[in-house]
Amino acid sequence: MSRYELAVFSNPKEGRETEYNDWYSNVHLHDILAVPGYSSAQRFKCQIRAVGDIRHDWLAIYEMDVETAEEAKKAVDSLSLVEMVISDALERDGLACALIETCGPPVEENPDSMTGPYRLVALTNAAPGRETDFNEWYDDVHMPEVADAPGFTWGERYKARQVVAGEVPNPYFAFYGMEAANLEGAGAALHGLSTSNLTMTDAAGDGGALAIYEAVTERLTARG
Repeated sequence: MSRYELAVFSNPKEGRETEYNDWYSNVHLHDILAVPGYSSAQRFKCQIRAVGDIRHDWLAIYEMDVETAEEAKKAVDSLSLVEMVISDALERDGLACALIETCGPPVEENPDSMTGPYRLVALTNAAPGRETDFNEWYDDVHMPEVADAPGFTWGERYKARQVVAGEVPNPYFAFYGMEAANLEGAGAALHGLSTSNLTMTDAAGDGGALAIYEAVTERLTARG
């Protein structure tokens, strides 16, 4: 069964990061979790930009308690029906938000390993006319190779089902758990990955992006 999440990339207005973070972590996450259909929420900050154009410093992931795409879309639509406090410290013009759905099997090469606060986030696309080849390579070859690399613990992949706000140029989202407990260790794992002998493909499109994000809140859960 597919799982659904809402991925929200955002930035604060210049000089207002403290105010923005206070509102987002202490008010906005809880407001979203009070809406039916949402089960958990967590925020991340971009710490290492590795490849491509990562324009957003902040990422929020909202897991959904739904079973179908129709229920997920209904949960997204319901957000516009609920009155919420929206801080003017948020840079609204730069907001990018997508409803994403799991695609391909998850990979847990080291399920008993410690997963730290860092996530490797990959935003990718297929070359024109090569989506089937791209997905077969990603699911069967690339994701297992990355998840099995030193410093990585698991991998999970999603595809954007609906762009809710802003511009989301790459439809595929991959998230990898990392063992590192500090930024130095996360950077070392990424460097090791970049110098390893990964199997590549010409079915991947241009414009991919890769960055390490660090969890800045605990994973919050909705109250039953």
